[in-house]
Order: sequence, then C-alpha cells, then structure tokens
Amino acid sequence: MYRFNSPLTYFNVGYFKKRALQHVERASNRPAWLVVDATVSFTYDDVSVFAVLDELITELKEKGVTLVLAGRRTELNYWIKQNKLSRS
Repeated sequence: MYRFNSPLTYFNVGYFKKRALQHVERASNRPAWLVVDATVSFTYDDVSVFAVLDELITELKEKGVTLVLAGRRTELNYWIKQNKLSRS
C-alpha cells in the first residue's frame, strides 16, 4: 500500500510514478497489486496526471502488477467518472 500525501499535479506526478515503481521493485516478493490511497492524491483534473497514470498502469501490467486506487468510494467514483477513466 502506498500513500502519497499531496494532490497530484503536473509538477509532482513524475515523482509519484517513480516512488510507486520503487515500492514494487524493492518489495521482497513481487506484489500482485499496488494499492494507492487515492483520496488525497487524485483531486485535480490535470491532463499530465492522467498521462502519467496511464504510463504507470502500463508499466505495472508489464511487471504483472495491478494498480488499485483506494479511498472513499463516493469521491473516488465521482473523480473517475468526471475524468472518463477506465476501471480496467
């Protein structure tokens, strides 16, 4: 599980991606999922954030890892719907 204690924006999303990948690489056993506490991080509509999230999802899939966004269901569902993101 990974919590990034800041809203993601264009200037810190690269760092977020780097840290998320490091958590996967440094795990003693390859995890099946990377769970991200998304309530705090995914609050702004920023196209650069969406692009990097897409890259992260692809890179994790190549490693056999699924990205899971966790948080308050109502807020997270609203954010996903507003930004037309896929749940797959």
